Amino acid sequence: ERVRTKVLAMGGFVEQQIQKAITALLEGDSALGEAVAIADQQVNDMEVSIDEECSRILATRARGGGSARHRRHHQDHHRSGAHRR
Repeated sequence: ERVRTKVLAMGGFVEQQIQKAITALLEGDSALGEAVAIADQQVNDMEVSIDEECSRILATRARGGGSARHRRHHQDHHRSGAHRR
């Protein structure tokens, strides 16, 4: 859920930056254009944060830390003997 929230936040920020960039171009506002260019680092930082979160999630699952629901299902399936059928 945290990754989803971060992606949505980044998307909203990028939409705002696109609107500002269009305004800067149409109005010839070089200061606004410069501000948009500088704010691009925030997008990069958001992307790195999302990548790190995804890596953390994948590493946790790779170590056998899958979802509790998945583990319960596997345990129930094993206990029922269904895996022997």
